Amino acid sequence: MSSSASNATANEKKKDEGWEYGEARDPTNRNVVWCKLCNKKCTAGISRLKEHLIGGYLNVTKCPNVPVKVSKKFKDMADKVKNDTKEKTRLEEEKRKRAQDVDEESGEEEDCSGGITSRQIATCRIAVAIHMLLIARFGPGVMDTVATWTKNLCINISQGHMQDMPNEVSSEESIKQGITDLSTWSVLDLGTGNGLLLQELAKQGFSDMTGVDYSEGAIDLARNLAERDGFTNINFLVDDVLEIKLDRQFRLVMDKGTLDAIGLHPDGSLKRIMYWNSVLRLVAPGGILVITSCNNTKDELVREVENMNQRRLSASQDPETLKGQATSVDPLPVFRYISHVRSYPTFMFGGSEGSRVATVAFVRS
Repeated sequence: MSSSASNATANEKKKDEGWEYGEARDPTNRNVVWCKLCNKKCTAGISRLKEHLIGGYLNVTKCPNVPVKVSKKFKDMADKVKNDTKEKTRLEEEKRKRAQDVDEESGEEEDCSGGITSRQIATCRIAVAIHMLLIARFGPGVMDTVATWTKNLCINISQGHMQDMPNEVSSEESIKQGITDLSTWSVLDLGTGNGLLLQELAKQGFSDMTGVDYSEGAIDLARNLAERDGFTNINFLVDDVLEIKLDRQFRLVMDKGTLDAIGLHPDGSLKRIMYWNSVLRLVAPGGILVITSCNNTKDELVREVENMNQRRLSASQDPETLKGQATSVDPLPVFRYISHVRSYPTFMFGGSEGSRVATVAFVRS
């Protein structure tokens, strides 16, 4: 191992007290940690080792040899992070309420700094509230499913399988080769929120990852959580998908709830067009777009993409649209459905079968 790698490892261990009780025996894979107390292998990084020491987490066995004071120490640390996050959210909410009171006293249509009216500010607040609600509905179970399924999808694609694929790859050998291939996939998470989806993807083997969100508070939280959990390679940026400034294309673009939030906006039809214009710029040719929604079914998401393709086809045939343009709009379908998650629990309502969450993948031409 090089001296620079050794220094990076030493610095990481110095920052997180969990390394006192764990060790990464493979210096190239920091996500596999062995418990020094019971020799248990933890495959989700130093954060999972600490859950192993604390106990009480779903699907995580508690270390049988951990001293009570050590377990309590890490539980107190986890509780402090949780309480600090709640307090920060409470203070931000109080700040928003105070600003709203000032707006209401000064008149609803009064022009604020920068030419923005209080009505526009109120609309933005509605969008923020909707977005946060959607994030809350995507619990750890859904994100774990999305991350695992996306890994298998990308492995299959790396091996040349582009048809509608099952939820799992075919063999252990394929998985090992595919995980190596995942390091070449650049990943963008639109509306990243707390950034936990990117952490789950990192546990699956992805390494070139970026998360964007228009909320500066969300990005600060995502950075803090990533640093706490040892995922310092994830890049987080403040950026608005409707007016994206990021000048890069990605092989994999993830959306969990961002399209949902845009669709519920008072100007949803216009905002959807702006959304798709940005997504077209961000997904590289041959790249994959994975949308997870709690407001749309799989068939509705496929129709959404087909409608977008049809709009571009119509634009390519409209002389007024093309007037003054050097080149025409590509008339071919831009995104094509390839697969969707089939493992979500389903329920019957009104004689129809459905699921509260849909995850669908499309490939860009």
